[in-house]
Amino acid sequence: MKKIYKYSALAFAIAQATTAFAQEADSAADQATAESEVELINVTGSRIATNGAAAPTPVTAISQEDLANLAPSNIPDALNKLPQFTASTNQAFGGTFNADSPPLGNYFNLRGLGAERVLTMLNGQRISPTSQSNAVDANIIPQLLIKRVEVVTGGASAVYGSDAVSGVVNFITDDNFEGIKFDVSGGISAEGDNETYKAAIAGGFAINDKTNVILSAELFDNQGVPSLFDRDFAYGPGRQVVRAGSGNAADPYRTEEFTSGFIGLSRNRSLGPFGPGFTQDGLLAFPIPQSDLSSFGFPEDGGTSIAGTLETARFFGKVSFDLSDTLRGHVTAINSNSDTSFNSVPNNTTRDNYNRAMRVFGDNPYLNPATRTQLGLGDNDHIALAGLFNDIGVVTNETTNEYNSFQIGFEGEIGYDWTWEVTYNWGEAKQEIAFNEFKMREVWAAMDAVVDPSTGEVVCGITLRNPGAMDDCSPLNAIGYGNFSQEARDFVRADSIKTTKNTMQYLNFAFIGDVMDLPGGALTVALGGEFRKQELDVYSNADPTYYVNADGSNDYRAFVEDHIGIRGIDDSSLQAVSDYENGAITEGELRAALNTGTVPGFQALRYSSVNPGGAVGKQDVTEFFVEANAPLTEDFTVNLAARSTDYKTSGRVTTWKVGTSWHPTDSVRVRATASRDIAAPTLTQLFASPDPFFGQFIDTHLDGTPDEQNITPLYVRSGNQQLDPEEADTLSIGIVLQPEAVPGLTMSVDWYSIDISGAFGNLDAVSMNDECEASNGTASVCSYIIRPLPFSDRSLANAATEIRLNPFNLALLETSGVDIEVGYNFEALGGKIDLRGFLSHVIEYKTQQTVDDAPIERQGYTLPGTAATPGLPEWKGLLTQSYSNGTISATLSERFTGSYKLGLPGDVWDSNDPNIPGGEIDNEVYVDLNVAYAFGDDKQYSAFVNVQNLTDVEPPVTPALAPNLTVATDKQTFDVIGTMFTFGVRGSF
Repeated sequence: MKKIYKYSALAFAIAQATTAFAQEADSAADQATAESEVELINVTGSRIATNGAAAPTPVTAISQEDLANLAPSNIPDALNKLPQFTASTNQAFGGTFNADSPPLGNYFNLRGLGAERVLTMLNGQRISPTSQSNAVDANIIPQLLIKRVEVVTGGASAVYGSDAVSGVVNFITDDNFEGIKFDVSGGISAEGDNETYKAAIAGGFAINDKTNVILSAELFDNQGVPSLFDRDFAYGPGRQVVRAGSGNAADPYRTEEFTSGFIGLSRNRSLGPFGPGFTQDGLLAFPIPQSDLSSFGFPEDGGTSIAGTLETARFFGKVSFDLSDTLRGHVTAINSNSDTSFNSVPNNTTRDNYNRAMRVFGDNPYLNPATRTQLGLGDNDHIALAGLFNDIGVVTNETTNEYNSFQIGFEGEIGYDWTWEVTYNWGEAKQEIAFNEFKMREVWAAMDAVVDPSTGEVVCGITLRNPGAMDDCSPLNAIGYGNFSQEARDFVRADSIKTTKNTMQYLNFAFIGDVMDLPGGALTVALGGEFRKQELDVYSNADPTYYVNADGSNDYRAFVEDHIGIRGIDDSSLQAVSDYENGAITEGELRAALNTGTVPGFQALRYSSVNPGGAVGKQDVTEFFVEANAPLTEDFTVNLAARSTDYKTSGRVTTWKVGTSWHPTDSVRVRATASRDIAAPTLTQLFASPDPFFGQFIDTHLDGTPDEQNITPLYVRSGNQQLDPEEADTLSIGIVLQPEAVPGLTMSVDWYSIDISGAFGNLDAVSMNDECEASNGTASVCSYIIRPLPFSDRSLANAATEIRLNPFNLALLETSGVDIEVGYNFEALGGKIDLRGFLSHVIEYKTQQTVDDAPIERQGYTLPGTAATPGLPEWKGLLTQSYSNGTISATLSERFTGSYKLGLPGDVWDSNDPNIPGGEIDNEVYVDLNVAYAFGDDKQYSAFVNVQNLTDVEPPVTPALAPNLTVATDKQTFDVIGTMFTFGVRGSF
C-alpha cells in the first residue's frame, strides 16, 4: 500500500452515512401541486412555464452541491455517473492512432447514441460546437455559478432544433447570486499520481435595484497517469491480451498474451513471424515466440497514457438589467480554455515501400559489419526497419480548445397574458490537435547516413549532395536501441497540427401567452423562430493534398524538388519527372525511378501517422416553431410542439412532439411522449476533404497465411455532400408515484423507444470486406476497397491498397429500455436523510449498416469490428445515501457498471479461458464517499474530503486494440485511476 493511505485514515473511518444527490424536476414540482399557490417554472424540454407537474418528458435536475458531492473534479464527471450516460469520453479516453481519432475532452453521450446526438445548452441556449463532430466539450462550460443541471432523456428537436435526438443537457446559472463564493481543492490517487488542483472564485452584486452582475474565474489542473507501467493492471502477465480463435464451437474465441520483441526488419525480408530484430549494439537477433503472436514492443520505461492531463481556465460574466417594469435584458460573455495531453503509441515505422518505411543501405556507417555480412548486403542493397521506436519518444496527442461567446437578449411583456423574448448569440470555438511524431522527409534525410570524405565524420548525405537544403540535418542511428543523438531525435520529430474553427451565430425569438381558457386552465402557446449560421474551417500543416495538383493528379515535381539530395533523388529524378510530363514514360516507370534510394518512392503523406485533411463549409438554417400546452381537465394536460427547419444544404424537415400528463389520483401521474426528431449532417460530414492514414487490415480476400493477410493499406476518410438529416422516432411512457401514506417517497418508471432511420455512420473496413466477399464482388461497397487487380484475383499481389471510409445514411439504429428512479427523504438522527436510486435497463440496441444487412443486437454485448468499442450492459445503476445535520454531512454512493459479453450473440468463447472465461465482463461496483464539515458563524464555509473508488476496484481485462500500446480494458465503462482522494474548502459570504 502506498503511504497516502496512512494520511487518509480519517476518510476511511467516516463511512457511516448516507446520501442523495439529485432531485428530479418533477419531484419538486409535484410537491408544489399540494400548495394553493402554484409557482410557474421553466423546465428544460419546453418553452412554456408550467407548474412542472404536467411535464410529459422525464427531466432530471441535479443541484450544484449534489454534483460536487458526486465528483469534486468537475460537473461532467459527476453527470457521467448517472446510468443514462453511456460511453461518454474524458481525458482518460482519447484518440491515439490517426487523424480521425476523437479529440480529447468531456463529451456527453446519452443512451450510447453518440455525443453528436446530445444538445448541450447554457441557460436554454445552444452552445457552439467545439469539435468537427458538432459535439461540445463540457470542459469549456463555467461551473462555479451553475445552480443546477437539467437532463432531458428524450427527443426535443421540436422545441430546440437539430441534435436533440437522445436528449438535452442544460446548464443553468444562478443569475441572482449576490456575495462571494470560492472552491479550492487538491487531489491525488492512492498510487501518488493523477494530482488535481482546483481554484475558483465568483462574485455577484447589485449595482442598483435594476442591475445585477455575476462574475467567475476558475482554474483546474489534472496531471493524469502518464504511462501503462504506472498501474499493475495495465501491463504484465495476463493484462496485454488479444482475441484469438474463430468464435464457433470448434474454435471458440480465447485470449492469448502478446509478447514483446525488438525493432527489426519488415516482413519483406522476414525470417520469422515478424522478422528478426536488432540488439542494442546492432547485432541481428531472432524473436522467440512465447505464443502464436509476437510484437515489436518496447521496454518498460514509457508508453501510452492511462489518463491524459487536463488544464482548464474559465471566465464568465453576466449582467442582467431592468430597462423598465416590462422590459428586461442581459449580456453574457464567456472565455474558456482547455488543454488535454495524452501519450500515444511510440513513433514507429512500417514495412518497405510505405509512407513510414525506414531504409538502411549496406554502406550505412552505423550498420554492424557482422550484420552486413550475415544479411549479404552490398553497398546498394537495403533492409527496411519496422517497429516501435520508444527510445525516440512516444507520439504525444495534445488537444487545446479556446471558446469565446457573447450573448445579448431582451424579454418583455405584452399586456397581461403575453411575453416576448429575443436572443442573439455569437460563439467561436477553436480546437487544435497536435501529434508530435516522425516527419518523414526529415527521417529519410537523417537515415541517409554517409561518411564525409573530407572529415571522416558521419553526416546526412543531403548536406553533401545538396548543400543548403537541410544543413540542420543530424544523422539518425536507428539500429539497436538508444543510439539516437538528441540532435537527431529533435530533427526527425515535429508536430502535425489540425486546427478546427467552429463559428456559430443565431438570432431566436419567441412570443408566449394565453389564448383561451380550457376546463383545466389556460391554453398557453409559444411561437417563434431562429435564424442560425454555422461556419467550419478545418486546416492542417500536414494536409495530405500537399503533393496533389488541383485536378487530383500527383505533383511529382514538387515532391522531387523537396527531396532532392536525399539518396536516390537527384537530377535524374527531375529528368524522369519531365519525361513523364512529356509522355515519354508511364507513371509506373516514374514511380520505379523514384524508388531506388532512402526515400521509398513517391509518398504523398508528410508525417508518419497523422495527416489530416481540411474542410471548409457553412450552413444556413431557418426555423419556425409553435408549442401549445393544453390542460384539457384539471388532471389531464396535452403538450404539442412542431418545428419547420430549412437547411440550405440538406433541405426542409419537420419535427414534432405530442406529450400527455394524467393525474388519476393525487399520488399517481402517468406521462407519455411521442416525437419526431432530427440530427442534420455536420459540416465535416458534408465537406471534409480526404483524410488519409495507414492502418491494419486483415484482407481475407487473399489466399495466404494469416500473417500474409495482415496488411497495412491506406485508409482515406472524406465527406459526403449527399447526406440527408437522420430522423428519430421516440416514444416514452412512464408513471410517477408519490404515495400519501409515505411522505417524502417518490418513484418513477419510464419506458422509452428510439428508432433512428438514415443514421449517420461509416462502414468499417471489416464490414465492407465481409459484405463484398459474401456478394462475390458485386456489392456496392466493393468500390470502396481499392485493389490493383480484378476482384477474381486472390493472389497476394491483389492486396487492398486503399480503403475509403465515407459517411453514409445507414439503415437504422434502434434502442429501447426502462429508467427507474426512487427517492426517499426523511428526518432522523438529528438531521435529514436522503436516499436515491437510479437504474437503467437496456432492452434492445440494434444497428443495421445497410438494408441488406441483418440487424446487429448490441444489448449486453459489444459492437463488432473493433476491440475499442465500449460494452453496453443490460443493467446499470447508481445508489446514493446522504445525511446532513447542518454541520456534518456525508454522502455515500455506489455505481454499478453492469456486466456484458464480448462480441455478438452466437459467438462462442472458451469457458476455461484464464483471462476472460466465457467472454464475460463482470459487473463492477464503485463506492465513493464525500464527508464535509460546515463552520463559520452562519455555517457558510465547508471543509470536505472526497474518496473516489473507495475499495480500489481494478478494471477487468478486455482484448487490447493495440497490444502493449493501449490499456487492455473498457476505459469508457471502468475506472482506470483507482482510489482517488480530494481535499478542499468551499464557501460563500
